[in-house]
Amino acid sequence: ELVLFGNYFAGKIPPEVGQLKNLEVLDVYANFLTGQVPSQISQLSNLKELHLNDNNINGKIPDSICKLPLLTELVADCLGPDPEVTCSCATVCCRGLPDAKCFKLKKSPSTTTGKKTQQKKKKNTSTATKEEEKH
Repeated sequence: ELVLFGNYFAGKIPPEVGQLKNLEVLDVYANFLTGQVPSQISQLSNLKELHLNDNNINGKIPDSICKLPLLTELVADCLGPDPEVTCSCATVCCRGLPDAKCFKLKKSPSTTTGKKTQQKKKKNTSTATKEEEKH
């Protein structure tokens, strides 16, 4: 885990963070970070949680991060009429001051694999259930 919550860090998230191959939690919540989320974070194949909210990060969170196989929680400032970031896989979207709020979304990054994959999984599950009923 790399938890940097509330440390008043400023600047950009360094792309070198992608070299921390065993990292499971990256929490940079409540700092003064700017710029875009580096795509190198998508190299963290063990990443389970990513907390980016309450910074000045902007732009689109790379889709490659959304495809991380173990990622179950992604918190970002993606709420409101003018969100700081856009993200197709956030599990919690927040809005900053003066009216700070966060809303948990029902999806998780691992459920954004596309309709065809979900339908295929559903079909395989129902087939397996029918097979179990036969035995």
